[in-house]
Amino acid sequence: MKRISIKIGHLIWSFFLFLGRKSNGLEKNIITINDTRYAYLAPSTVDPEFETIVLIHGFTGFKEYWSDFMRSCRGKLNFIVIDLPGHGESGFDHETSFQKQTSALVHEVICRSQIKTAHFVGASVGAWVACLFAMESPSYVKTLTLIGPVGVPATSSSEFFSLVDEGKNPFWASTQQEYTHLLGLALKNPPPEFWPLSNFLLADYAKRQPIYKHIWQQITDSDQRVLPIDLARLSELPCSKHVIMGDEERTIHHSILKKLTDQVSGIGVHQCPESGHSVQCDQPKWLADLVRTEVIGSS
Repeated sequence: MKRISIKIGHLIWSFFLFLGRKSNGLEKNIITINDTRYAYLAPSTVDPEFETIVLIHGFTGFKEYWSDFMRSCRGKLNFIVIDLPGHGESGFDHETSFQKQTSALVHEVICRSQIKTAHFVGASVGAWVACLFAMESPSYVKTLTLIGPVGVPATSSSEFFSLVDEGKNPFWASTQQEYTHLLGLALKNPPPEFWPLSNFLLADYAKRQPIYKHIWQQITDSDQRVLPIDLARLSELPCSKHVIMGDEERTIHHSILKKLTDQVSGIGVHQCPESGHSVQCDQPKWLADLVRTEVIGSS
């Protein structure tokens, strides 16, 4: 019975992903690098007359997390949405580090899309990835928006990292209760459990955990904090920079905002009401309005 419910849940989930792509006018694309296949979403043709936004999700996330945000963005925009290595529909090359794979992947997607500059929006680990790319290739980055960024030292521990320090990393959920708790740490209003979809999502998450743990080991230090962003180099980047945090953030401590404003010249700071760590999911319209007016408007 459980196996059947997982299969039915998989069908529902696949249909949901398909609808998300079609509603935003995007197509799935596959890039092969060193025999590893990676997935991303893009319009059939990137219109050079329109602004382009590159979206990069967080740890254990996937490209479709941005669907509601994209639907909330009114106006003529090109969206390019990447599945990070080992996430979503992207494979993982165990011979190459996560950092090197993400760098190669983002460069290849940009080149294949034939765009000269773009607005980069990254969430959590995706914000960390966006920073690394911007430091490597600043000429491609028109603006840089960081949602709940990791890699910025905090002066206090968040609820999430307090659990990590106790040896109870919430990412390593193995039961429905633990998985629901993980979602609650990321979202102010996590979705209700829905049979049989919840059975599939938990089974799929459990299946992916070995790769997630491998990536976590590569991107964190001995204290299990994501390797720090070079804030001096970030400050020197010529692009406009913004940081966004939900006012009910439980994953990253708000003390990172002072660190960013002290060390990154001119960075815009925005706090999203009624939102947790994943602002793009909790408040997609608020984020869309901010990106259109404050971010793209500042470029």
